[in-house]
Amino acid sequence: MKKNKQIFLIGLSIYDFLNCSIDAIRSINKSQCVVISNKFSKHHINNVRKLCKILYFEEELIDNKANNLWKKIISLTAKFDVISHIKINDPIFLSDGIEELLFFEKFKITTKIISGTIEIIELLNKSQNPLTNRSKNSSVTFLNETTNFSIEKTLSVLKTDKLIINLLKSYDITRIISELKKQNKFKKIFFINNYIFEDISKRIDNLQRLIKFEKEKTLKNYLIVAKK
Repeated sequence: MKKNKQIFLIGLSIYDFLNCSIDAIRSINKSQCVVISNKFSKHHINNVRKLCKILYFEEELIDNKANNLWKKIISLTAKFDVISHIKINDPIFLSDGIEELLFFEKFKITTKIISGTIEIIELLNKSQNPLTNRSKNSSVTFLNETTNFSIEKTLSVLKTDKLIINLLKSYDITRIISELKKQNKFKKIFFINNYIFEDISKRIDNLQRLIKFEKEKTLKNYLIVAKK
């Protein structure tokens, strides 16, 4: 009798393994193999290996498009009945977890998403600017940059206390600061790449560097503007 195949798409914080949920730990432990990126620290990888002995690294399976990696994971189901694919931070938020789930389900594989921490919220917490501070954040808007995206237009029309944009292209931050000062609507800017910056009243070359992260190559680019 043919066994049902199962894949878990598990979000795991790139910064703190202890943020892993009980559901995630149980699912990894239940799995016969795990697919994980070598962008995770050795500490993370060793902790995962304690839960499941057989690990495959994404970078060794494929170094091309995402769906080619997914095809490689499909091929692993010939050998394993239960597989976990560990994704950096949250599989859904500004990520491709839904597309991956639908891809696996086309092959009649039972697929479950187990959410992890949302990267940008974790970064803001580390910088002591939590989104849960209601005196500063009665409304927060999240946007994902698209092909025809315009920062200037977006800043001019949105009415929100804090705007968080996942940037796909590179921008001249001095241009963004100039636009913000002209509109005089948002008073603070956080530009997250390798660092978090804040306070647009200062000259760009004097902006305070608050946090430097060890895993810079994993960090997405975010622009955050706030009224307070």
